[in-house]
Amino acid sequence: MIARHRSDQSILLDQHPARDDVALRPAVEDAAMGRWEGARDLLAATGTDWDRRIFRLQVLAEAGARLRFADTWARAEPRSPHALALLANVRPSGP
Repeated sequence: MIARHRSDQSILLDQHPARDDVALRPAVEDAAMGRWEGARDLLAATGTDWDRRIFRLQVLAEAGARLRFADTWARAEPRSPHALALLANVRPSGP
């Protein structure tokens, strides 16, 4: 989280779900508008940094669960491993 000092010395914490992942913030904001292309580009650029990929998938999945942009992306690009990974994180497991 990002902490900023105000003049009265109290600390304000940044509550954005992306925390300090600056590249993830626009993808989350895109997801809030139903746009999946930012998430696609971000996950493709993440490469093999698996910790970062998992964090990004979790944050995007939370946005996707509320907004259904993951379904839209998976329908638009049904062979995209990134879209399918996100969709798998959004959908609850079970029968």
